[in-house]
Amino acid sequence: MKFGYLAYFFLAIISMVSVIVESAPAPAPAPVPAPGPSPNPDPLPEPKFKRKFPGHRRPFPIYLTKSRSKNKGSKEEEEEEEEEEEEEEEEEEEEEEEEEEEEEEEEEEEEEEEEEEEEEEEEEEEEEEEEEEERRRRRRRRRRRRRRRRRRRRRRRREKKKKKKKKKKKKKKKKKKKKKKKKKKKKKKKKKKKKRVLFGVFLPCGHFDDFSNSGICSSP
Repeated sequence: MKFGYLAYFFLAIISMVSVIVESAPAPAPAPVPAPGPSPNPDPLPEPKFKRKFPGHRRPFPIYLTKSRSKNKGSKEEEEEEEEEEEEEEEEEEEEEEEEEEEEEEEEEEEEEEEEEEEEEEEEEEEEEEEEEEERRRRRRRRRRRRRRRRRRRRRRRREKKKKKKKKKKKKKKKKKKKKKKKKKKKKKKKKKKKKRVLFGVFLPCGHFDDFSNSGICSSP
């Protein structure tokens, strides 16, 4: 049944086209317009007409067939164009998304590089701080050693000075003792000399006579 309807439909289209071609009048030569303004405007287009096809129950208008076929084709084309446009838009959106993703990845990479650089700088700063701390510690140790050495030297000097002073004091004491002993000895000798008893008389001139000169002053 379907094939019969299709065959009938094609035959109807062919007969319709042949009738239209036969009934079309020959093109008349275009009239030359007179100079001046045209009295009437351009005529309206002729209205489309209906025709009955032989062996068909109801009238089958030409313009409907044409419009339907055109509408079908135009709709399909529009749908295809819309689909193509949608696909293009989707592709563009995908490309934009890919570009955005690439930009985000680049930004992330840059941020990571910056973070790595910051970490390296922090590590370098920490190393420098550690080196400075080590230097400070070394300086402190050196200062402490120097101070200890100075203190030891001072102590030794003081001890040496004290020992020298003690020795000097001892020597002085010994000398004093020796001097005292000598003085005592001298005093003893003097005392022994003084113990001598002299017998004599003081002369009228004031001199002492020990009876050795028989009472005559020997001094001039």
